[in-house]
Amino acid sequence: MKKAFSVVFLAIVSFTGCSSLTTMQTANVIAPGETESGVALLQNRVLPDGVQSVGADGNVSYYTMEFTYRRGVADKLDMGFKLYPLAAEIDAKYQFIKTGRFALSGNFGVAYTSLAQGSESNEKTNFVDFYPTVLITYHVGQNFSLTVAPKTIFAYYSDSNMRGLNVIPGVTLTAAIGGGAAGQGFKLMPELGYYSIVGGASFATLGLGMTF
Repeated sequence: MKKAFSVVFLAIVSFTGCSSLTTMQTANVIAPGETESGVALLQNRVLPDGVQSVGADGNVSYYTMEFTYRRGVADKLDMGFKLYPLAAEIDAKYQFIKTGRFALSGNFGVAYTSLAQGSESNEKTNFVDFYPTVLITYHVGQNFSLTVAPKTIFAYYSDSNMRGLNVIPGVTLTAAIGGGAAGQGFKLMPELGYYSIVGGASFATLGLGMTF
């Protein structure tokens, strides 16, 4: 069993480079000069390609925690910073449409990870991830909104011997509940997600975030 879990862990790292699988945002942007912080806990359920022996149904789950900070920098534009295990990400979000109950924004993030190849090795594998994302929000009411966010993660990896790219398309569905659901401020954000690495593993995610 320990060997099987080791195989799964190596498969996860090889495919994702510890990529962030959350969105935890709406299409709303923060007003210039205003800030917003957040924390999220995520359960990731994965079945790496070719690994069928972990868990009763062949799946394995692992958990991650993320911390975020956003600041409004201009009209219709804010920027954010995300910190999660072994990596950090920066992103910018621009709002293209806000009319009635709908809002649409584009988000682009970049993350970096560097992992040692072993305890006795000075070699490292470097990961650079790009996160182009579209956020479509429907404001059900003042205290509740739903956001669909299709995205594709482009995960580049390299070391002294090889380099390559994993393409990870996916989508998340995020609810925002609370006084900040229609803008900024406190809100709870339950989220579901699904990703399928081209030629590899699939991920189902379940998360709960909070912003304030």
